[in-house]
Amino acid sequence: MENSAGGNVLAIQGMNCVLIGTDNAANGNLFRVPVHGRLYCGIEGPESHVSAVRKQMTIRVQQISRQMTPEEYTLNLSRFLQVSPVPYHVDCIVAGLQPVTRRPYIATVDMLGITNYIDDFVAVGKLRPQLHVNCEALYKRNMKVDDVLETMGNTFFTNTDPDVVKEALVFIIRPCLTSN
Repeated sequence: MENSAGGNVLAIQGMNCVLIGTDNAANGNLFRVPVHGRLYCGIEGPESHVSAVRKQMTIRVQQISRQMTPEEYTLNLSRFLQVSPVPYHVDCIVAGLQPVTRRPYIATVDMLGITNYIDDFVAVGKLRPQLHVNCEALYKRNMKVDDVLETMGNTFFTNTDPDVVKEALVFIIRPCLTSN
């Protein structure tokens, strides 16, 4: 069995923000989508599958050569997984902000390309059930970014095996505070 590269990925929506984090950043399973500063994708699965999906999605985004909405990226990811002749054993989270409205966006895409849109929080990975329970106990709608960050940290590190989750990489996605 190949090593899992993905570890665990967690996304939480707050008031005008989304946070996405992973406990296994060294393997590149969480990345900013090219051509879009406020869109991230987290992938959990075997290392070669994570790498292949990330590479193929990067190529697809670059071919479009314009900023994609989170929905367009999610749809492209879903289609890629549906029509791929190779089954990729991955679970994906797409998190970001809508380009015009700046509303938070979270969606999941499974290995079959099935998409679910989320309006609070979601986790993928081996600790998904435990992360879900932890986050459910701490989550409140319309939290400010600092509260969402605290919730994410507590979700990753509360009641989890310290040998499994030692550190986390978290991206805070929110509108620019300065106007251009």
